[in-house]
Amino acid sequence: MADKLSTIDELIQKAVESNEIPKIYFNVFGNGLGNSDIVIVLQSNGKPVAVLNTSFTIAKTLVQKLNDVIGIIEKNSGNTIMTTMDIDKALTKIGK
Repeated sequence: MADKLSTIDELIQKAVESNEIPKIYFNVFGNGLGNSDIVIVLQSNGKPVAVLNTSFTIAKTLVQKLNDVIGIIEKNSGNTIMTTMDIDKALTKIGK
């Protein structure tokens, strides 16, 4: 297990440091699906910046891994991170 984590950490470090791998920031996304995969369009301030295509299996695994990471942040901070849907709902209540 430790070897696997070390390998993942090394992979992440190499990817972040690489000048050949694009670094993409996004603050909006949209998704759609076909009969065997999912497409995700990433946007930054309303402009598309990347398109991701992945299988259902990898998409579900990604969701679970992201939930794990967010769960760690929430547990250790004592705060619940709001989703954009939560924020939209709150803004609707105040008339925005």
